[in-house]
Amino acid sequence: MTTETKIENKTSTSPDFEKQYRLITESKNQWELRKRFIEKYWDKYDEDRLLCLAREYISILFSK
Repeated sequence: MTTETKIENKTSTSPDFEKQYRLITESKNQWELRKRFIEKYWDKYDEDRLLCLAREYISILFSK
């Protein structure tokens, strides 16, 4: 499995960041929580793994 590398100088406040990573089905609240998760763990995981974990995190939070 290959993983694309993350763009190192991309900031979470840039419109491109939201355009690239926000899911069309996410509410504003879900996106803000997932974005914070992505920011927190940006350097800890490769991009595919990080995005998967972020989706699962939101799924768990909103399944209750």
